[in-house]
Order: sequence, then structure tokens, then C-alpha cells
Amino acid sequence: DDIDDSRLDGVHPHFPVAADSDVAWGTVAAWSWGLSRAVDALEARPEVGEVMAWGHSRRGKAALWAAACDARIDAVWAHQSGTAGAALSRSLEGESIEAITTLFPHLFNGLFPAFADRETRLPFDQHLLLALVAPRPLLVSDGEDDWWADPAGAQQAVELAAPVFELLGGPAPVWHLRDGEHDVREQDWVVAMHTWTR
Repeated sequence: DDIDDSRLDGVHPHFPVAADSDVAWGTVAAWSWGLSRAVDALEARPEVGEVMAWGHSRRGKAALWAAACDARIDAVWAHQSGTAGAALSRSLEGESIEAITTLFPHLFNGLFPAFADRETRLPFDQHLLLALVAPRPLLVSDGEDDWWADPAGAQQAVELAAPVFELLGGPAPVWHLRDGEHDVREQDWVVAMHTWTR
């Protein structure tokens, strides 16, 4: 899919800040904001019950961020969300901060690139983002051959976030690994439906 990485699309022109500013919001934050606006619309419809945020890859990052910022999102499924999603940056596997901020600089604000090759200096890591979803249901899923998304780092983040879900009385977060690469398959939907209907 073609994405305008100039920050001249979507909501960015309505909130003018220099793109390299530490306070400029990246595209992941803009998409997350958009998810919250969708929840606004859904709340106005009495036939809508619970709302789940779902996303694959970069949209998995957005789903996690939206849920962390908006408690009206009842559940989250982050599928192969990788670096700056569910995977720990400090795991030093998969896509690095340098790689993601070089290839996709528009996804983040001006602060994140400062931790390229300095992941161990991060003041926090992605398990804390997952913990912000608690006590709501959370599914993190990965593909075994999707090295770039760092499945092991995502599993570790889920395990580190689990005590917060337990403390707040929510269901334990679920991490699921299937064979295959970076894509969405029918079996992923089967796992998600099974997870939500337990």
C-alpha cells in the first residue's frame, strides 16, 4: 500500500508541527487517533457492543497504541506488530530501531530515532505498552518465520506484562505462534475467534 510519508496527509496538516520535532506525532499515533474517532462513531450506534482493535504489522502497532490511550476499546489483537509494537526493543532481535526509523521515519516522532543502536538505553520497553491494555483481553500473534517481527521478543513482552493483567483481574494476555511468514491467514482468524470466545 502507498503511504504518504511526508506528513502532509490525513490529520497531520490539521495539527502543524515540524516533522522532526520531538512532539510531532508520527503516523502510528495518527492512525491510533483515527481508531479512537471510529470508536466515537461506534458508540453512537446502539447495535454495537464491544469494540476490538485489530491490526497487522504497522497497524498492529496502531491498535496497541489506540487501546493504551482509549479505555473504550474492549480488546486488542496485535498481529505480527514487531518493533515498536508488541516485541521488546531490548531483545536486539528482528528489526532494529535504526532500521525501522530509517526505512519508515514517518511512523514515529523525533525522539524514537535517538535510541537507534542504543536500545538498552530506552527508559521503558514494549511490555509496558502491553500492560496499558490491562485488564482488557489482549492477543499477540506471530509467524514462526517472521524473524523481522521478532516473535521471541513479543512472547517475552507478553510474559512480562502478564502480572499487570493478573493484578487488575483481567484475563492473561495470550501470545500465539504459528508457522509461516509475515502475512494474515485464515488460521489467524480462527485463533482470534477462539481466544475471544473462551
